[in-house]
Amino acid sequence: MKKFLSTLLILSSFSLFAQNRALNFDGGNDYVQTTFSGITGSSNRTFEAWIFVSPTAPSSNLCIMDYGLNAVGSRNSFSVSAARGLTFISGGTNANISTSGNLITLGQWTHVAFVLNNSMGYLYVNGVQSGTGNLSTVNTPTTGTSLRIGQRVAGGSIPFKGSIDEVRVWNTALSATQILANMNGEFCAPPSNLQAYYKFNHGAAGGSNTGVTTLVDNSGNSNSGTLNGFALTGATSNWVLGNASITPASILIGGTDTVSACAPYLLPSGLSLTSTGIYNDTTTSNFGCDSAYIVNYTALPNSTDSFAVTQCDGYFAPSGAFFGQSGKYVDVLSNSIGCDSLITINLTINSSKTDFQTLSACKSFLSPAGNTYTASGTYFDTLATIKGCDSVIVSNLTITSDIIANINTNACDTFITNKGAVITTTSIFSDTVFTGTGCDSIFNYNIQMGYTNGSNASGIGCLGSFTSDLGNKYTSTGQYTEYTTNAQGCDSIINLDVIISTHKSVQLWDTICRKRSSPSGNYLWTTGGWKFDTIATTLGCDSNIQMFLVVEDIDTTVAFVDGTFRAIEVGVNYSWLDCNSGNLISGENGRTFKPTQDGSYASIVSNGVCTDTSGCKTITLTLIDNLGKKGSINIFPNPTYNSITISYLEVFSVIKVANLHGQIVFETQTTSPIFEVNLTNLPSGVYQVAIEASDYRIVKKVIKK
Repeated sequence: MKKFLSTLLILSSFSLFAQNRALNFDGGNDYVQTTFSGITGSSNRTFEAWIFVSPTAPSSNLCIMDYGLNAVGSRNSFSVSAARGLTFISGGTNANISTSGNLITLGQWTHVAFVLNNSMGYLYVNGVQSGTGNLSTVNTPTTGTSLRIGQRVAGGSIPFKGSIDEVRVWNTALSATQILANMNGEFCAPPSNLQAYYKFNHGAAGGSNTGVTTLVDNSGNSNSGTLNGFALTGATSNWVLGNASITPASILIGGTDTVSACAPYLLPSGLSLTSTGIYNDTTTSNFGCDSAYIVNYTALPNSTDSFAVTQCDGYFAPSGAFFGQSGKYVDVLSNSIGCDSLITINLTINSSKTDFQTLSACKSFLSPAGNTYTASGTYFDTLATIKGCDSVIVSNLTITSDIIANINTNACDTFITNKGAVITTTSIFSDTVFTGTGCDSIFNYNIQMGYTNGSNASGIGCLGSFTSDLGNKYTSTGQYTEYTTNAQGCDSIINLDVIISTHKSVQLWDTICRKRSSPSGNYLWTTGGWKFDTIATTLGCDSNIQMFLVVEDIDTTVAFVDGTFRAIEVGVNYSWLDCNSGNLISGENGRTFKPTQDGSYASIVSNGVCTDTSGCKTITLTLIDNLGKKGSINIFPNPTYNSITISYLEVFSVIKVANLHGQIVFETQTTSPIFEVNLTNLPSGVYQVAIEASDYRIVKKVIKK
């Protein structure tokens, strides 16, 4: 058995030659300006960073990184929101996304990431997806401000207050699995898709670093950054200690690990040790860093044994392995010190034998093993072969006995029995016949001579005549007698009662609602006009039916406009149903109905032929209340094809969207003064948008094309 050196044991004795550091931003004029132009156009991209938001940071957005122009769809502002969530802002419609608040804990290191993947944006906190949205209008130009860390591009100011470490910009969309796998360590050999990589491992933590003003790009693309506004001395606005949970990108040097194990012994690098000695080994971590260590290895011995065995059909070795054929086998067990114990087995396998036979016996059967069987069935007898293995005999056995048959029969002149006896008079007679199994077949006859029978029959003719079973044709109703012979050769008299009838034809007219089955049940009629069907009369003749149908229908559609239900069907009878109670609403018999309270309602319409009920529609009257309108709210564009933007919202506004049936199709709460509602998946039509704040409520109509 191969043993593996525990990587955890090795790493526990390693010493690290590097100390992780970060850069602290004072929330005022501190920022880093790099020469990296960023990922442009609408290409996929990923931003990553470790951030430490100061407990004294203001309740406003804190920019982690940004690049591009201050124009619609042109920025890449990746920030901590005022609500302490994450946000990405590019400007314009389908260009901004955010998470819920309270995801970033003050005074604690947090890993954050933004991913743009085929026009969809994703925000991650500590490797967990926390927000997503449509970013189809993001289109970063090739001109504009290069990547800036700790501050947004020109056109506004949202400085970061706290520390930033391990900033990465990729030209690919990383998955959640990739983000989780890479976020806790520095890369020794950066992957090819990593376009800008800043480890921040410069200066002395909290020391005097006035000469350390360059942030090195570790991606190999020479996109270094220049520090602006930093004091570069003391505990803030300076190089400081970084996130201690990040594994530094340096060579890990270990001591000597002493191992006693069975040979062969496999080291993490793949080196196989077969003898005692001191060995050097090196492995590479998933971040591309080397780990070097020494192993003092003592090889423990394996033991061996052998024996011969003879078995029938198969053999289970000491380890539990099964061998079904003769041969030499090696079985492996663990000895008292945990090493392999190798057992050589010289195995001889003798086979058992199985024979099948099909037998018949009269009354009983004595098997080869001396067992007596008196009933039919399948039986197994086991004998021993000359080599001591089983010989199994499978017998499919049929047990027979004397057969006694009692026969009552008729004859006209003579009767011959199974044994050849000739009987000419009524009598009781017995025959005995010997069977092939040694049992007797006994026939007891009760013979009646000279038997003649008679019968009555009726016949119906539909086309002016009737033909009997004997081929005689009758054209008029009446009683007739026919003669033939029966199975015994005696006379058989048939009395016929013949009725001659005719086919019938009828014409009918009817008015139906939507559909009906034909009289025969063979057709389903759903359209008007002449219809044809055939059914049988009581005498078995055809009755041909011609029916002229008028098909009526009724429309149960109900519209809900400005708080009132209106039935589409005109000029019929109306009633209105409370779906929650199942009762009709008293006094409401008009085409329109205006509910006075929230609920679920339906219309019942009837035109005298068709009566039908519409589907129940649930309404919330408070959604269509226009009281307390506030004119400063702006909703645009209206009409719209995809989405609407609502501006001048108060903090903690509730937004609801309902269709004209009063059904809520969208509801959310926002703390942003501008909010975008995506209507792409809704059908075209008119919708009511309700905005509720602490001191007002407004409802406006929006047209979705």
